[in-house]
Order: sequence, then structure tokens, then C-alpha cells
Amino acid sequence: MNHALNIIEDVVPETEADEGLFGPEALRAARAMGEPKPVNRELVSAALRLLARRDMSRKEFTTKMGKSEFSVDEIASVAAWCEAEGFLNEARYAEGKARVLGNRYGARRVGATLKQKGVVDELVETAVATLKETDFARARDMWRRKFGEPATDQNTRNKQVRYLQSRGFGFDVIKRVIKGEEVEEAEE
Repeated sequence: MNHALNIIEDVVPETEADEGLFGPEALRAARAMGEPKPVNRELVSAALRLLARRDMSRKEFTTKMGKSEFSVDEIASVAAWCEAEGFLNEARYAEGKARVLGNRYGARRVGATLKQKGVVDELVETAVATLKETDFARARDMWRRKFGEPATDQNTRNKQVRYLQSRGFGFDVIKRVIKGEEVEEAEE
């Protein structure tokens, strides 16, 4: 992926690159410089069938393609071609996965999940940065749905802390939620 990004950065002026990582101009530039389409039609069909279902990281894509009868070199070439064509886009995958997981988990857990899926660290940081801004509000909403009221004893408090920790929220956020802070107080 880095190879395709370097090509795009060299070919596409900064003003066009600002439109998005894979905007229309960037895609045209990548295709012009891009990877040749693999000759094996079965390989291309299998790759496109797999990517038509949902977005995935390159690691996930190569793992799933590796379960078929294709060689490692063929899989690498089709992965490079899919990236050049914009079918396999880790930035889009990381953003979408973070948005979906962000409904149920904190920024820490989302970041760990993306790293486990093989997403590059800089894309993980970008995807998780927006979640960190809303961590407190999401943690408070989850806490209210699950518990609804502050803990009356230490055992109940520990249970609430463990629940929010298992959801991937940091202790600073958990402490503010358990204390019962509101958003206005937290932002000041």
C-alpha cells in the first residue's frame, strides 16, 4: 500500500491530494502508474467476489485469498492491483470499522482490534482520534443503559469499572463516568 501511496503523492498535486486519499484524481493517477491486471481470470474473480462482500484490510484479504489454490505471488499481485484500482482500501476499511465498533466499544479497544486486523499504525491513529473525542459521552451512555445509577458500595463500583474497562475505555474516562460528571463539567 505504501508503494501506491508514494506514487499518488508524486503524481497528484497537493491540492488534489487534499480531496481525499483516494479521490477521483488520485485514483486516475494510481491507475495510470498502477499495477497491471493479473492475467489469471479466476484469481481476479475470486478477489473481486471477496471484496464485493465488505471492506477488509490487506492482511485479512491475503489471509482469505491464501485459503484458495492460488500461489503467494499471485495473491500479492492481485492485492497490489486491487489497491491500485481502489477496491482494497485500508483507510476506508479503518474508518468504517472504527465507526461500527465505536458504537459498542471505547477508543482503546477499537484501536487494538484494528491493529489485530493488520491495519497500519498511522491509519489506526487517524481512525481512533475521532473516537477519543467522544469517549466520555459514549461511556456515559453505556453506563446509563447498563446500570443507570451511581454505585452504593465498593463491589458495585468495581463491577461498573470492570464493565467499562472491558469495553475499552480508559480509566480517566471511567473515573469521570462513575463519579457522575456531565459533559458540560468534563469539557471545562
